[in-house]
Amino acid sequence: MGLKDFYKRQITVAHIFGIPVRFDYRWFVVFLLSVWLIAMNLARGGMYVGQVQLLPVSVAAAWALAIVTTIGLFLSVLGHELSHALMGRAEGIEIEEIVLHPFGGLARLRNQPESPRAEFRIAVAGPAASFLFAAITFVLMVPAMMAGYQTAGGVLLLLCAGNLLLAVFNLFPGYPLDGGRVLRAILWRRTGNIKEATRMAGICGMLIAAVLIIFGVYMAIAPSFRSYFMGFWSVLVGLFLFDAAYSVVKTVQG
Repeated sequence: MGLKDFYKRQITVAHIFGIPVRFDYRWFVVFLLSVWLIAMNLARGGMYVGQVQLLPVSVAAAWALAIVTTIGLFLSVLGHELSHALMGRAEGIEIEEIVLHPFGGLARLRNQPESPRAEFRIAVAGPAASFLFAAITFVLMVPAMMAGYQTAGGVLLLLCAGNLLLAVFNLFPGYPLDGGRVLRAILWRRTGNIKEATRMAGICGMLIAAVLIIFGVYMAIAPSFRSYFMGFWSVLVGLFLFDAAYSVVKTVQG
C-alpha cells in the first residue's frame, strides 16, 4: 500500500487554529495497546521508568493512569506537529491538515517552503516543542518525587522520556524526519537545487530506515535482547519510513 492510500484512511476529530486534525483509524489500535501495556505494568508494579520502579496500584487506578499517560503521549505528538504547522503558517504556507497515525504524526503543507531558511525553521519547530514539553514534565516530576508521589512522578518521567525520544528520533538526518528536512535545507542552500537536496535527504532516509529494520530484527532474535514487541515495532517504523523516503526519491527523479 502506498502513502496515498494510507492517508485516505482517517477521520477528522478536531480543528485547531482552523487546521483539521485527523486520526488514521489504526491509531486507535496503538492507543488501546499502549493503554493495556501501561495498565498491566502499573497494576503489578513491574514498570520501570529509567531507575524508577512505579509502585503497584489498584486495577482501576492503573487503567486510569494508563489512559492519562497515553493521552499525554499522543498530545505530545500533536503538539509536535502543531508546532510545524504554526511555523509553516508563519512562513506564509497554508496548512492542509495534521494527521496522527500509528507511527507518529504529519503536518501536511499545501505547498513547499520557498527558501532553505523557511524549510529549516519549519523543520526544527517540532523537535524544539518536544524538548520544551520534556523540560516541563521533568520540572513537574521533581517536586512530585520529592513529595513522595512516586507513581505520579513516574508517569511524568515517562512523558518526559517520550518527548525526548520523539525529539531525538526526529532529528535523525533522513527525510521525511525533521532532521532530514534540516539536511535538505542545508543542501538546498549549498547547491541551490531543491530537487537534488530532496533526493539526497531521501536517500539518507532510506538508509536510516534500513538500519531501523535491521536493528529491529536483531532485537527480536539476539539473546541479549529477545524483545519481540520492540523489535517488531522498530521494523514497522523502518518499513514506513523507507516507503515514505523511497516515494520522495522516486518523485524527484521522475
